Amino acid sequence: TFYSAEAIAATPENTNKVKGFRQWVEAGAKTDAFGALKHLIGTITHTPGYIIFLSDGFPTQGITDSRQLINEISRVNAGKTGIFAYSGGSANRYLLDFIAYKNRGWSEYSEREHFIGKNLAALYYKIRDPILLNLRYRVSGIADENVFPKMLPDFFRNAEFTLYGLYADEEDLVLQLLGDSEGETREFLAQVPMSNAVPGEKDIARLWAFNKIYYLISLLEYEKDNTSVLEEISSLSKKFSIKTPYSNELKK
Repeated sequence: TFYSAEAIAATPENTNKVKGFRQWVEAGAKTDAFGALKHLIGTITHTPGYIIFLSDGFPTQGITDSRQLINEISRVNAGKTGIFAYSGGSANRYLLDFIAYKNRGWSEYSEREHFIGKNLAALYYKIRDPILLNLRYRVSGIADENVFPKMLPDFFRNAEFTLYGLYADEEDLVLQLLGDSEGETREFLAQVPMSNAVPGEKDIARLWAFNKIYYLISLLEYEKDNTSVLEEISSLSKKFSIKTPYSNELKK
């Protein structure tokens, strides 16, 4: 059920009208997550613009298979609009995690239902002030195929991001960070001699492996042969003793 056919400004007047509209909206018998998200992607034309997907992650109408829904929404969106997923209580984290991960966002959860409102407000606080849009990076000095994540959210004043890479015997790391602001591309360049790097704990290697597994899971395709990807996920999981909550999905 849509309040408006297109996106509207969050003026005090519109906000009050939406509050009134929300009061008579009731839960129905069916949930078409794909239809709702596809419609929203087509209506957000202003920049910056984001979608906060509030759902338990269990669609019952339209596309209901998690992997198919993730793949189709990611194809339709093509990285244009950041999607952030939020849920409380019992949820299908596979769908919510990866629909956000593949669409330049992230997912958050409230384990206790009475914290849903407070934690949702905290998510909004993190993304309400974007500084750089269309954030991307380039690296040299290490193999970029082993740097994760591949796609970054926008850079927000109240949030942070971390990149994980695989280091062998390289001498220098050069990181170029690019982002758009007020119609211009901004560049930040960092060059770090690896000889000056502080030795890390094993947890860093494990976090790198976790992020690579996450990336590999995002590559799984609906009704396709995913054998090679699944084998790589299995190998990393065993080597780094990582258990994922997506074991059932990986068997599909």
